[in-house]
Amino acid sequence: CLLLGAYLLVYIPRVDSIDGQAILAVSASVARSGTFQIGQIGAQDSLLPQQMARMGAFGLDGNYYSKKGVAPSLLLVPVVWAADVLRLDLRALAMLFNPAVTALTGVALYGLVRTLGYAARVAFLTALLYGLATFALVYTKTLYAEPLAALLLTVVVQTLLKLHHRDAEKQ
Repeated sequence: CLLLGAYLLVYIPRVDSIDGQAILAVSASVARSGTFQIGQIGAQDSLLPQQMARMGAFGLDGNYYSKKGVAPSLLLVPVVWAADVLRLDLRALAMLFNPAVTALTGVALYGLVRTLGYAARVAFLTALLYGLATFALVYTKTLYAEPLAALLLTVVVQTLLKLHHRDAEKQ
């Protein structure tokens, strides 16, 4: 709760990068039409100079598809539905995704440190340091995929450690 509160203090209700726009465009396309194409980004992308990185590529069907990973986009589909049903600003609602994910990463990191055998105080301090004194704080103001990757990696490491501990106890 402390981390989420801090993230809400620096919250920005708009997607301010083409990467974030591409991720959200895939989510909106999946939620509203059941496809992964992002034609609206393709129109903007074609205005960029040729040497700049493009956000996607044209498929064999002629539609434009994002080169960004699909996991954040799929997890944002319910956010699109909620914004549509409740008539909320999709961009503002979507920008709450990474603050929530990063706060959950702090919780997972706390659990990981406890799994490693450290005291609750050390785990709490580690989670706070991660959440407030690293780039994690900066990434809460984006719609990039890195916060989700950090959460998933932390959960995987903790799960593997727990499985290892169980196997060691059985022997």
